[in-house]
Amino acid sequence: MDKNNSEEEKQLVSLTSKSLLQLSVLLSDLRERVAEKADLNDMDFRVLYLLKDSSPISMTNFIALTAIDRSNLGSIVARLVKNKYVLRLRYEGDRRVVMISVSTKGKQVLAQFEAIMDQVSYYIWEMSPDVPVFQTFLDQLTHLGEMPFPGSSTTLS
Repeated sequence: MDKNNSEEEKQLVSLTSKSLLQLSVLLSDLRERVAEKADLNDMDFRVLYLLKDSSPISMTNFIALTAIDRSNLGSIVARLVKNKYVLRLRYEGDRRVVMISVSTKGKQVLAQFEAIMDQVSYYIWEMSPDVPVFQTFLDQLTHLGEMPFPGSSTTLS
């Protein structure tokens, strides 16, 4: 009996693993489609998405927040400003400080992505209406990157 449970458990773990990988690929594909439709490359879209929750913010603080090096982030922000997805502003208290903020056009692209993610969330909720259990599952996934690989002290973070 234990052997059957073990085999069944292995099959469920394998199926879950494949399903999570498929979900990851599908979500990445959805993000890329929204970015492509807006004529943004993947990294530009990711930066725009990161900026949405901290806008407006100084470039210095945004660099620290994203851990992207100054020259790369500067190039990305320059493209986003040029294409009118981000606004570059001067801080009133110190004109040397450059602030960046998501523009109306940027908010529209992000709203499209959020609408898709809301639909995906709805589908997931329909399958698993126990939201607290699902949230615990997601929290545990988040912490997996902090755990060492089996047989190693190396982590994902």
